[in-house]
Amino acid sequence: MIGKVVSCEDMLLSRELRARKQSKLLTMARCLVSFTMVMPGAVKCTELSIFGFEQGVTQIDMMLQRHDINVEHHEVQKKATGYEGYWLVKEDAAYIKSLTVQIEDNFQIGRVFDIDVIDSSLESVSRTSLSLDPRKCFICDALAHECSRSGRHDKAVVVEFVNQMLHDFKKRI
Repeated sequence: MIGKVVSCEDMLLSRELRARKQSKLLTMARCLVSFTMVMPGAVKCTELSIFGFEQGVTQIDMMLQRHDINVEHHEVQKKATGYEGYWLVKEDAAYIKSLTVQIEDNFQIGRVFDIDVIDSSLESVSRTSLSLDPRKCFICDALAHECSRSGRHDKAVVVEFVNQMLHDFKKRI
């Protein structure tokens, strides 16, 4: 699984399966936290991405504990397309999103965390719905989704940036 090249078709199937999983899980609670890593390039599962994922899981667990949020269910799925974490809570989704945004924005490697918060009607709570700015590109100050969709930056540069960020953080702790 580590180091396996995944295709666009693999990633599309993974997203479809994740959406089904999210839908199934949300029959049990008011709010779902779904966590993956932003790993550009064809290899999604590396030693660094697993390290980063574990750091994200720890941050989400600590945030939930710090705010006395009871977790109804938690699981991790280990896939070649990237690890996935799920937490079910009986809490307001907008409130949970406001907490997870703090992790994404303030934790040292939070920029590579993709923490989605989905309510019981299967609607994802966005940053903009909380009057927050969308995420910025790793390389420039443009909106991340614009650079990603347009292919504005060479993929190798983005992959190197993310890997270097994770590597530097791992060396510091």
